[in-house]
Parts: sequence; C-alpha cells; structure tokens
Amino acid sequence: MLAFDLERATQTSGPISGNVNWLDFTHALTFGAAVRASCERHPTQWPQGLLQMACFVGRNRAFTVAEPNLDQWYVADIDAYMDSAVERLFDHGDPEFIISVHLLKTTLAVREELVRGLPEEVAALCVAALRRFLETPLKRKHLRRTVSQALSFVAREDGPATV
Repeated sequence: MLAFDLERATQTSGPISGNVNWLDFTHALTFGAAVRASCERHPTQWPQGLLQMACFVGRNRAFTVAEPNLDQWYVADIDAYMDSAVERLFDHGDPEFIISVHLLKTTLAVREELVRGLPEEVAALCVAALRRFLETPLKRKHLRRTVSQALSFVAREDGPATV
C-alpha cells in the first residue's frame, strides 16, 4: 500500500486486467488480519491463507513503484492516529457503501493487528499504509477508461465498432 503507484489508478487506457484502485490494495491488510484470526483457530489452514495473501501481493506488485516515499506516511503517535481514524469512521461523508466498508474494515483490521502485538517496525508500516489509504483521494469515476475498454471489447468480439 505504501508503494501503490497512484498514476496507475487514474489511467484511462489499457486492458481491464490493468484496472486497479485502493480497494485492491486494502485486501492485503484486511485479508491478512482475517487469515491470522482464522488460522489461530484452525492452524491447518495456514498454507491456504498464506497462498491467498501471496496472490494479493503478486497481483498488486505490478501496480507499485520501485522506491516509495515511506517517510511522509509514518505516524509519530500511533495510538492517537488510530483513535482519530476510528472516530472518522462515524462521520466520513462518503456516499458509496463499498468505500465506507473498506474504510471500516481496513481501519479495524489494522487496529486489531496492533492490539495483537505487532513488532514496532511492522506496526509503524501498517499504520503508515492505513494513513496513506485514508489520506489519499480516491478516483471516483472512470468514464473515459470504461468507454475505452468497452469499445476495445466490442471490437474484439464483433469487429470494428461503428457509430
């Protein structure tokens, strides 16, 4: 999440498989927290959970920058930041339920992992990743990309599109 190439999220050309946004990246934290919680109860499931986590990381790697600027996202007071992030959940002002749910589940997943006792450097990275997600505006509509991809799809299926 700290290396997510935001320019990739706003591209208007390219194949559907190249579509990516913050919601793709938040799964690394939310699913990771779910895997940990589930596998603590069912330890035999660790290989499957870790494999799925590796798939998220592998898919998202193509949408990252080689050298992200981590320093700008680190939080000096993790407890205070998490308190404000949780408080923000009650009045975030976002009308889209899918975004609201990702704000909620990502914030609470990070909070839960912090409570579980992450090593200090891992905790700092998780909170920095959450901060970048929460404080970076989301591209809402991709009209140009949707039209471009639809025309490309039609051209492949039925030949050249005519208007």
